[in-house]
Amino acid sequence: MQPLPEKLQDFRYFLIVTWRHLNLPDPTPVQLDIAEYLQHGARRKIIQGFRGVGKSWITSTYVVWRLRIDPQLKFLVVSASKDRADNFTTFTMRLINEMPILAPLIPRDDQRNSKVSFDVDLLVLIMPLPALLRVCYRNLQGVVLMKL
Repeated sequence: MQPLPEKLQDFRYFLIVTWRHLNLPDPTPVQLDIAEYLQHGARRKIIQGFRGVGKSWITSTYVVWRLRIDPQLKFLVVSASKDRADNFTTFTMRLINEMPILAPLIPRDDQRNSKVSFDVDLLVLIMPLPALLRVCYRNLQGVVLMKL
């Protein structure tokens, strides 16, 4: 797999390319701040923002960007709602399947490829927590992403 072009090694630029691919307006200054924090912030991060700022979409874009740089990484989606976790993985898979720069991440025919879990190249990408464990987080708002 070819490395990302140097400019796209900055997540903010990758976010701009992704937003343009989705025919969205360029990211706002707040969205670019979130992108910079995801890339350069503390090892353990919490992202807070007003409803509709794009926290989940930016985080999903961050996941595919990190995987494009290092496909050996693993991520886990935790959510109080199965729908939110499914929407996160669906959007993530959409990016992988639609963006030519992410084509190396498309699961092969012999790999898992569903909303519950899917592989990229060699390893598992995302697996929502089983329903039993999600109950423990029933008051959790939004989606939590953990790099394993």
